[in-house]
Amino acid sequence: MRNENFTVFRYRKGEIEIDLQGERDFVERQLADLLPRILAGEDLQNIRELENLKRGEKTEEPEPPVMRVRKRIELDEFRALKAPSNSVEHLLTLAYYLEKYEGFPEYEAEDLKKRWPDKSLEATWDEELLERCLSSGFLENSASGAFTLTFTGEQYVQGGF
Repeated sequence: MRNENFTVFRYRKGEIEIDLQGERDFVERQLADLLPRILAGEDLQNIRELENLKRGEKTEEPEPPVMRVRKRIELDEFRALKAPSNSVEHLLTLAYYLEKYEGFPEYEAEDLKKRWPDKSLEATWDEELLERCLSSGFLENSASGAFTLTFTGEQYVQGGF
């Protein structure tokens, strides 16, 4: 015995084929949604959308892109925010700033030395400073011989020393 309420609608244009089957009300609702889109020439090649329609599921709207606002912060402002109290903390603050705000994944000792805080600060640069940071696990050498923060170094700066 055939169900009088069962309806089939098929549409084919080029490679696009729409096959709606089910209760009459369901097929009519889906067709009411699709027909204006088909007539408007909308691109219906989104396979997931077509599969959802076949199963009777409403297609999900794509999530809007997440807007991220990032204020440009100067090195001196970042130093003031982090408030390093010794030479190691100053070096890690500088390394973190270079990686996160200036986009340098690695840096030479000379890059760090050029941006070292001015002489009025108690923090002093010496050649052993890099070795202390390396041996403490805050910095590591990259394959090119430059320096980069380790995960431990990042966490140390993020946690406020």
